[in-house]
Amino acid sequence: MGGWASSVYGGKPVLGLGVFFWSLWTILTPPAAAAGLPVLIACRILMGVAEGISLPTMHQITAVWVPPNERSRFVAFITSGQYVGTVGAMLCAPMVAESWPSIFYLFGAIGMVWCVAWYLLAASTPEQHPRISAAELKYIQTQIRGAAPGATGGEAAGAAEASGGGRCIPRAQWLAFGRSTPFLAIIVAHFAHNWGWYLLLSWLPKCPLPPPPSPLL
Repeated sequence: MGGWASSVYGGKPVLGLGVFFWSLWTILTPPAAAAGLPVLIACRILMGVAEGISLPTMHQITAVWVPPNERSRFVAFITSGQYVGTVGAMLCAPMVAESWPSIFYLFGAIGMVWCVAWYLLAASTPEQHPRISAAELKYIQTQIRGAAPGATGGEAAGAAEASGGGRCIPRAQWLAFGRSTPFLAIIVAHFAHNWGWYLLLSWLPKCPLPPPPSPLL
């Protein structure tokens, strides 16, 4: 849904709204917990819905902004942020002992600050960005949109429309795609990665340290 919405309305507003509501429901988690279990569950479901918009929207933004030969490195860079965030959350774990709601208020506030920066600095397309250089715009138009070098924003949009919305690949054949050996290998690897990762996150805080060995008499 996030990918479709961002292709229709632009990646900037869709991702911005997703992070805004994601952060809002994070801030509201402690009051929801105080209101009762059903309210808490509803709050976390709404947060998950807002959070689920992020990855599809980021991939749509990548398709608009990043040339094909740079996309693998770019996606690896931006998705590594979730692991950096996990490490940061673990470092903040001592705050839980003092006041567990502070974790939710902290990360929700960080998300709100990010939304302000995103609104001021980001753009859905290169043609809409007020601070992009002519050389950068020319490079993106040539590599992604198929427009002639030096084309204006309108000309680039026209070239994209004439080529089928600026798609760089033909429409996927889903049955053949689902039988693809590399695709099935990615599914297996992703399942194994998520199984181990979330098992580790779930049990690591619960595993006590072994007792120290008894001193030798």
